[in-house]
Amino acid sequence: MRKKRIAADIIAPLPLAAALVALCFAPGTLPLGFDAAGEPDEWGPKWALLLWPLIVLALRLALAALRKLVSLDRDGARLAAYMDGVSLAVTAFFALIALYKLAVPLLPGLDMSRSARDGRIVQFASALLGVLYISAGDELGAIPYNRNIGLKTRHTLADEAVWRAAHAFLGRAAAVAGGCTIVLSAVIPGVWSLPAALAAFALAVAAAALYARREHVKRRASEGKERA
Repeated sequence: MRKKRIAADIIAPLPLAAALVALCFAPGTLPLGFDAAGEPDEWGPKWALLLWPLIVLALRLALAALRKLVSLDRDGARLAAYMDGVSLAVTAFFALIALYKLAVPLLPGLDMSRSARDGRIVQFASALLGVLYISAGDELGAIPYNRNIGLKTRHTLADEAVWRAAHAFLGRAAAVAGGCTIVLSAVIPGVWSLPAALAAFALAVAAAALYARREHVKRRASEGKERA
């Protein structure tokens, strides 16, 4: 889980670094709000660019303090591990928003109509799903053998070793799907990025099911050779 904390610590200051660079080139007054047609209807000083980056930093510090607090609980280790995943997802999501808020007043010709903004909201949601897929990778890989939750196929339920191998594969596949989803959310415009995000995770689950079948067949073949 330390990797997730390091990732969140790296992501959190990125919007502030970008804002400080932008301040060197931005004009004194910038458009900060837009009407339904995409025309500026609110203006403000360039120092307003620092607002969202500072919110991201404050949020990261608050989440780190909360993790410290929950780690003191009787079941602190498990709760802290869960907090690491949540912190990474929340920090990355708000960092994306901060970078978007930073780019809007600085990119001339950017379509700010209501339909364009709605499409970007879906893209942000898709990117958040990608971050969640990555964060959930470790948890998916560590799901214990049971009959209630997890990748339940006839091959995983029939053999605990196959279950463990399949879920370890699923954790890795989910992380890859998350990375692909983040890229797709930036490339695919509007609402189509969300079906792409869901399809990426569905492919990860399908690949894990196929891997479970292969592991089951390999174990059966190995057991057959031992008997012979």
